[in-house]
Amino acid sequence: MSKKAEARIARKIADELKRKERAPRSSVAPTSQVVRSEYAKDRVREIRAGADPNSIFQMRMTCSIDTADRDENWSWGPRDWSADDWAIMLAPKLKAFGQLTWAQINEFYTGTGAKRRRMHHDMEKTSLSAEAQDRLSYLEQNSELIFRFRLGGKVRLWGIRVVSEFQVLWYDPEHQIYPVD
Repeated sequence: MSKKAEARIARKIADELKRKERAPRSSVAPTSQVVRSEYAKDRVREIRAGADPNSIFQMRMTCSIDTADRDENWSWGPRDWSADDWAIMLAPKLKAFGQLTWAQINEFYTGTGAKRRRMHHDMEKTSLSAEAQDRLSYLEQNSELIFRFRLGGKVRLWGIRVVSEFQVLWYDPEHQIYPVD
């Protein structure tokens, strides 16, 4: 082998060694469970117990209907609820939810097995019907998430969650704001 070829191979090996030295540590798999950080080595570890007391999940749900969008109609029917809807369905449910924390509300499930899912939860604005998305834009509601309560069967109550307050937006007795097949 010529001296030129040997020098080229030596340069390649040296370059490869330099590249490996500059490579990030994360690309190297740890060889043991020993703590490698000098900061973490002498640190006393604490077990986290309990939940953040400032979390909204520890707060009781409050409700406001002041922001409810009850004017005009949807293409499928009225946007407003009737006096009977309020007295029979909405007021009793909201009163019951008002006795619970958001953590307790979050524990409600429906269905069984693979069809088990949360009854009450946030949904992305983009998953709503086009008409509902347009209405949110018209109302200048910029939240990316909208919360919905499942009140039974097809009946839903939609709103915006602001800290612990649920601000009612729409009553949806026919499941049209988020239509499913």
